[in-house]
Amino acid sequence: MTDLDHILLKCPADDAQQQKMLEEKYGLRGAKDVDGAVIFGAARLGAHLAGLLGNMGVRVAGFSDNDPARWYSIYCGLPVLPPKSLDRHQPVIIASKFVKDIFSALLKQGAKRLIPHYILSVLFPEDFSSAFHRLSADTVRSAEKSIREVMLFLSDQPSRDLYLSILKFRITLDPMDLPDPTPGQYFPGDFWSLSGQEVFVDVGACTGDTMTDFLRHTKGAFARYFALEPDPKNMVELKKAVPEDLEKQIVALPYGAGERRHKANFIADAGGESRISEGGALSVDIVSLDELLRTEAVSTIKIDVEGYEKEVLSGAKGIIGERSPKLAVSVYHKLQDIWELPIWIRACNGGYRFYLRHHTEEIYDTVLYCVPDTGSESQRDTKRTKENTSTPFNKASAGHPPRASASFLKARL
Repeated sequence: MTDLDHILLKCPADDAQQQKMLEEKYGLRGAKDVDGAVIFGAARLGAHLAGLLGNMGVRVAGFSDNDPARWYSIYCGLPVLPPKSLDRHQPVIIASKFVKDIFSALLKQGAKRLIPHYILSVLFPEDFSSAFHRLSADTVRSAEKSIREVMLFLSDQPSRDLYLSILKFRITLDPMDLPDPTPGQYFPGDFWSLSGQEVFVDVGACTGDTMTDFLRHTKGAFARYFALEPDPKNMVELKKAVPEDLEKQIVALPYGAGERRHKANFIADAGGESRISEGGALSVDIVSLDELLRTEAVSTIKIDVEGYEKEVLSGAKGIIGERSPKLAVSVYHKLQDIWELPIWIRACNGGYRFYLRHHTEEIYDTVLYCVPDTGSESQRDTKRTKENTSTPFNKASAGHPPRASASFLKARL
């Protein structure tokens, strides 16, 4: 029996059974069961949880934090206590992305009732909503075939180990099963390299953090950088981050990317969490990468768009299928993305090698890296197709001339 077999065997039969398992493990039938809890993490998430609990009539005794500078201070009207002063039988809600380290340390201290913040979201989603944490048993059970398929074509052992770790955590929700992060998000080294002629497409460019890393890695030696960011406030900061001497090479576009050109509702002013959503108050322009970059020799596409990754990929099917750019795709916003997106990409272009890396504490920033395998038969076929095709996406676009190039769109800004 393989490690994957063991993990799937431990998966509850359905969401209801998983919920019951978690209720018993953490002693929670309702939010009232954390009455008198200490919130570990005197920062934004802790303050948010304290507010929610207070509104529900649940008493919070105070905060705790690893920062000695905060000890014996007042935060949100409540005392901040040193970790060693906590009553080991008192409920402690860990409100930090460093939940794994904190959980381990408090266990060693003898704490008996430790509750990771995400358990509240999973058990009581109406009161503690989260896009990242939810019951998973139904989703995993219905996708066992796909889950096994991806395991077979991941290209190295670290990727396979990470895949198993994430699946195990999603089933157990035990913080000790969380994967450990590695550095180098979007530029992981090893199997990933940049040429001096990169045409890099940054979908979900935010305020330019990936662009800044790209410039550090390339030292300014690249062809073009297209940064797509529909959030107006983020776009202001993004443009500020563009070095003056590189303004001709870096194109900042106030658009979202998707399967086709259309308008979409957008939740703005949320920094890195701004996103396309039916509940959004702002209407933004969405374009497909196939249309936008039809004439560009795209070499790398990075996508981090808060759960809209599949739509972006669908709108880049021509580029991916015919040009085989490197891909760096976030696969943590939706549980199923970690197996559905690799399968979709492989069906679109069978000439990729697939790698997974995890770059941040907790469950955030898992990235799928797809690298063209130049020695594969599929890639040789693609190369022959390119050599025999005079117009980009010739078959797909016959009779349909490009509607807009990137330079045309930039001129409209």
